[in-house]
Order: sequence, then C-alpha cells, then structure tokens
Amino acid sequence: GDVGRYLKAFGCGDKIEIDLSLARGLDYYTGVIYEAVLRRNSSCGGSTGDVGFGSVAAGGRYDNLIVLSSGKKIPAVGCSIGIERLLSYLISRDKMLTSKEENNRPPRVLVLVASIGENLDISHRMCLCGELWRRGISAEFLHLQAPKPRRQLEYALKNNIPFVAFLGEEEIVNNTVSMRDLLLGKQATLDRGNFLDHIIRLCSERKYIN
Repeated sequence: GDVGRYLKAFGCGDKIEIDLSLARGLDYYTGVIYEAVLRRNSSCGGSTGDVGFGSVAAGGRYDNLIVLSSGKKIPAVGCSIGIERLLSYLISRDKMLTSKEENNRPPRVLVLVASIGENLDISHRMCLCGELWRRGISAEFLHLQAPKPRRQLEYALKNNIPFVAFLGEEEIVNNTVSMRDLLLGKQATLDRGNFLDHIIRLCSERKYIN
C-alpha cells in the first residue's frame, strides 16, 4: 500500500517493526497505532529487543476523538512525545547545548526539497530527503501533493532554510536537481550525485556541519 511505498521512499523500512501485541489504553483509537522506541545503541541502529530507554513517543489513527469536543467527526492521526524522557536521554549522551552554543547553532533545517508542477508524486521529494538525511544533511518538504513554488520559497525564507532543492518532471527524467542558494541568490542545475556532494561542501564551508 501507500504506507509501504512511502517508507521505502524514505529508506526507513528496515527501522519499522510490526508488532501485533502493541496496544493503546484509550478507546478512541480506530486504526493503526505506533510507538517510537529508543534502542540502547540508537546511534548504531540497535538490535531487536534491545529497548534501552524505551518508548519516547506513541500515537495512532483516531476517528472518534475530535467529535468528543467539537461535535464533528474528523478523521485524524497524531502522537504524543515524552519530552522528559527525551531530555533525560540527551543529558545522558552529553548532547545538551550550552547557552552559547545555542546562540551560535546552524540552521535547524539546511535544505527544503521542493517540487515544480502539479503532476509530480510526493514520493520523489521523500526519496531526495532520505538521500540527504543519510548523508547527514537535515532536510524537509511541505506535506502537500503539489505546493506552489512561491509558497515553498516563502516557507524556506521564513524558516531560515539556506538551500532549496527543486524537483520537476525535467529533473526526474534527467536525474538532476535544481538548487537555489538563498544566501547568495544563485541557482544551478546539478547532477543528482554531484548535488549531494555540492550541498555537503557548501554546508561544511559555512560551518553548518562538521
């Protein structure tokens, strides 16, 4: 189905386990439920059963929750995050930033993967995001099937994202990426493989990454 296709596009199918014994204690859940677990060796992928820090987020599909407060039956999917547990994990791994480091930290997201045209499936943006993530580059995309280019650029500017990677039908056919550097106001079309190396080099030069 679509979920399996999207997981494959992200390259994270091997990090998902199907557990039919998983249960949530609230009766408004009406479909799939999920739980995010930190393995003891999370940075190395961990091993099955090696729970370590345990659950840090959980949620699922609920069609009967919003109606309780609004009177309108609206299908929804959501999750809750255990902030205290995550903070405890970060402290234990010496990952907490000092105030000075917080002020000098690089942009939260380095690349916005954007689409051009109305006929490009969202999975193409998912694939490129996955490639960037696997190379250590933070990236995201708007969760719309065909967002307007202007809206995507405005989002990048508003959120201080320095690079925008555009994918359209021409880029998919030619295996290229049109990259815009919002800091310098320059745009170039690069081969897909060269694009990844180019982004890493620029991020290193600007000290966005080590």
